[in-house]
Formats: sequence, C-alpha cells, structure tokens
Amino acid sequence: MIKNKFKEEKKSIREHYHKNTEGFVGVGLGDSSSENYTGENCIRIYVTKIGNHKNGVHKFQDGSVANVQYVEVGKIRLRGFMGRYRPAQPGAILGAVGCPLDGTLGAIVTDNTDGKKVILSCNHVLANWSLLPAGTPILQPGPNSGGVAGTDQIGTLKRAVQANLGNLGVNYVDAAIATPTNNTVINATPFCAAVKPTRQGAIGMLWAASPYIMIIAPITNILTLMNVSVPKQKAPAVGMSIHACGAKAGYITSTVTDVLVDLLLTTDDGNDVWFMDQTICAGGIADGDGGDSGSMFYTTFNV
Repeated sequence: MIKNKFKEEKKSIREHYHKNTEGFVGVGLGDSSSENYTGENCIRIYVTKIGNHKNGVHKFQDGSVANVQYVEVGKIRLRGFMGRYRPAQPGAILGAVGCPLDGTLGAIVTDNTDGKKVILSCNHVLANWSLLPAGTPILQPGPNSGGVAGTDQIGTLKRAVQANLGNLGVNYVDAAIATPTNNTVINATPFCAAVKPTRQGAIGMLWAASPYIMIIAPITNILTLMNVSVPKQKAPAVGMSIHACGAKAGYITSTVTDVLVDLLLTTDDGNDVWFMDQTICAGGIADGDGGDSGSMFYTTFNV
C-alpha cells in the first residue's frame, strides 16, 4: 500500500523536495482529487506558489510509483497575525498610543464623509472607549504588542462612535476609524485567503467574547453610526456560517446562534451598560482571547 511505503520513506522524500523544490513548505499523503475523493492516494507537495511546478510521479525504493501533486498553500504563519506587516492587512494586530488594549485591523472601508479609505476597528482598540482625541497615533503592531511610536505608526485616529459607559448607558456598536498615513501602508485584502470582502457579505465586527461565545455588532449599525461603507454586506441570521481573520486567533470560523440580542455588561467602574441588537456566535476563540476585537466577520458564501 502507498500509505505504508510513504510512511517508511517520508523522511527521504521530505528531504529531497525540501532541497530541490522552490517554495517547499511540506509533504503529505492525500487523495488524487481534493474535491471528489477517489480513494486513490498521491503524494502531495505543499508549496507557497505553484509557479512552474508540475505534477509527476515518485518512485519508491521497491520500484513502485505514486503520483505526485503540488498544492499551493501560500505562506503559512503560526497562529494569529501578531507581527509587523507592511502593508498592514485585515487581521493584523494594531492599537493606539495610550490605549491599554490592542486589537485587530478589521477592514479597510470607505469614509462616506470624504470618500477616503480608512482603517476600521473597535473604539476600545483605537480610541480607548472615546477617551483618546482625534489625531492619536495608531501603531501596527500595537503598543502593547511591541509597537514603537513613530517607527510603527500607520495612521491616526479619525473618529469613533461615542461610547456611553455611564450606568444603564445604551450602546449599539464599539467602533472607530483611523486615517492611514499613506495608501502604501495598508492593503484591503485579509491575511486569511478564504475571507473575501469583495465577494462575501460583511455581517459584523467582533468586540467582546467569553469562554463560550463571541459577541458581534451587526454591520448595519456599524455602517450607519460610523458613516462608512463596505463592498458587500449581509444581515446576520441564525444558523449562518461565518468566518474572520483575528490577530490573536488567526482564521476563525463560527455559526450565528442568536440575533437581536440586548446584553447588560458590567464595566470596570461597576456600571451596568446596555449593548443593543448584538449578534452572538458560538466557539471560535479560546477563552475569549484578547487581541481579536475588531475582527470583521463575513458569510462563508458569495453574495
């Protein structure tokens, strides 16, 4: 069987392709068809780009052969996008000087007030719950993730939806935008290739989580209150399959479990604060890991 021969010779196969294959990142055993499984095994060589690589055959030591198939997988990063990236893309860690929490660059959107491209993330990431003034430097990576003022600045705070954190204050979104220092420091394409803002509808932005759920502000409220626009949008619905790029968690998949949720949350000051019309999703982030606030979720299908 190919499987047994592959296991016995995998080390030599790996070393051969590592030495002789441009962009090599791995080797494994898979099916000859990735879409309609045939039960016919082949050796799959993972490369960052297909380029000039062409499928072929591998000859085992006993003289038998197996098909070899090249698979383009792009550049594989460890969990999350916590490094320094130029251009910075949705999914990258960022934060404001003077803000205690870093978060995720959620999306590059259009500011309807002037038609310019801006960075969208959470208010608590870019404006520290409306406590920071317009013009505050935005760093990537954020200041709490190793970013250095000046060296790592990619923009400045433009405006935020005012947070009402007084007792029984009513809120609908946790959102803010920043002006990039120039058009070359940002790119609208998310790090996660499966997330496609020009084809899939944005359903909302992650801003809070517990060990059991993620809380997402619906896209309609974000666009209306922030006065920005995105290429495509889709109203969240129960049972909808969604995904996102998070700076800490990396590629996140989940399912919408509840919509139109009104939540009463307690601030660090002890105030009970309302967040209205939220969307709740199950799973996706281990223990509500910090750093993913701002992640923009999209449907997994084209709209």
